[in-house]
Amino acid sequence: HWISTADMMSGLMLIFMYLFIAFIAAMPQESSASIIDDYQDMKDELYMELYREFRYDLPEWQAEIDKKNLIISFHEPEILFEKGKDIIKPLFREILDDFFPRYIKILAKREFRPSIHEIRIEGHTSTEWNYNSTDHEAYINNMNLSQKRTSKVLNYLLEMKKIKYYKWMRTNIVAVGYSSSKA
Repeated sequence: HWISTADMMSGLMLIFMYLFIAFIAAMPQESSASIIDDYQDMKDELYMELYREFRYDLPEWQAEIDKKNLIISFHEPEILFEKGKDIIKPLFREILDDFFPRYIKILAKREFRPSIHEIRIEGHTSTEWNYNSTDHEAYINNMNLSQKRTSKVLNYLLEMKKIKYYKWMRTNIVAVGYSSSKA
C-alpha cells in the first residue's frame, strides 16, 4: 500500500511540530520574577542618577523626586505661571534652562533609553482664579488652561538649543493637562 501525499505531509508536519516544541522547551526561559527584578533595578538606578544630579537644586526649586513613580514635581505655583494664565514666568524659564538639559541627558543614556516609553509633562491648576464660574465651567476652563500650560512648557523645551536628543524627545514626550483633578 502506498501512503498518500497528504498523509505523508501531515506526518512530517507533526514531526516538525514536535521538534519545534522540544526546541522551545529546551530553551532557557527568563522568569517573570527576573524581568520584574531587572525593571526595579533599572528604576532604582535611574532614581539614584536623578537624585545625585539634582539633590542640591531640588530645595531651591521647591521640587522633589518621587522615587516610586520617578516623578519630578515643582511645587511652588508662584514660580511657574501667572495666576490664570499660560505664560511661563522668567524664574521658571531659568529653572527649566538649568534642569531640562541635565534631565534629558540622564534619561537618554544607553542603559535607560530603551526602557523609557513616555516622559509626561503634567499640568495642574487651582480654581482660585475662576471665581464667577459654575463647577463645570471652572473644570473646563482649568482643563484648557492646564493643557495650554503643558503645551507651552513642551514647546519651550523642544526649542532649547542645548538639547541633543530632539528626535527621541519628540517620540517620547507628551504634555497632559489635568485641570484641578489629580492635584
